[in-house]
Amino acid sequence: MRHIVTFSYGIASWCAAKLCARRFGVENIELICTDTNYEDADTYAWGEAAAKNVGARLRVIADGRTPWQVFMDTRMIGNTRADPCSRVLKRELLINWLVANCDPLDTTVYFGIHWSEADRFSRFDRKLQRNVGIKHRLAAFGWQADSPLLWKPWIGYDEMHEWAKREGLWQQALYAEGWPHANCGGRCVKQGQKGWKHLLEKRPAAYLECERQEEAVRQHLGKDVAILRDRKGGTTKPMTLRTFRLRLQEGLACDDEEGFGGCNCFGGIEGVDPEA
Repeated sequence: MRHIVTFSYGIASWCAAKLCARRFGVENIELICTDTNYEDADTYAWGEAAAKNVGARLRVIADGRTPWQVFMDTRMIGNTRADPCSRVLKRELLINWLVANCDPLDTTVYFGIHWSEADRFSRFDRKLQRNVGIKHRLAAFGWQADSPLLWKPWIGYDEMHEWAKREGLWQQALYAEGWPHANCGGRCVKQGQKGWKHLLEKRPAAYLECERQEEAVRQHLGKDVAILRDRKGGTTKPMTLRTFRLRLQEGLACDDEEGFGGCNCFGGIEGVDPEA
């Protein structure tokens, strides 16, 4: 059996890889990173160190575009409800690589989906099997999917960070700044208003660059589209990052129900072009 561990440079994927290495032997697992070309510099450095710590071969594959370039090309800006960036740069890229390189009858793919999100893993697994089995018609069942973080004894996030510290890895800058994830340098388009407020407070230059990129996409599409939504007055309409920033600077409160969120990059596995 071939054991492929998705390795996104976050604490959960590192822990998943360590658990796989413990169970199957480090020589029997492979790490694969689908690179968005948009991660924090510290995350890239941490990911390389973490892969060396695991000791398994790391394979990095990339589409070559950033999320903003994908928004331009797909003519759709990412938001809390849709993520063309993750679809193109993560999900499609991974499945098409699996199609080209792995025997579906002899491959298990492992993800860092936490035990507290077991329902998310069940939905994801069904989508993976449906798309592989139907779209590629390679096998009746497709690849097996598993998450080592669902194996008992369960490990909490604090325990994961403590484990990494004992292994000589530092705490990523994003985690130290209060982010619950290490996705896209804190600029994940699926995060809500609370997440963007946090970015403005912690990394104002990064926020302003996203503001500029969002406006460029709007001009390119010629449409009133935005990452965030304004629900004031009982109606919902697009709200640009610039508008949101100005509101915060005027002292207006953000919608805390739209929290940090995160892209859940592989949780929305969907159709893949079998010719890609």
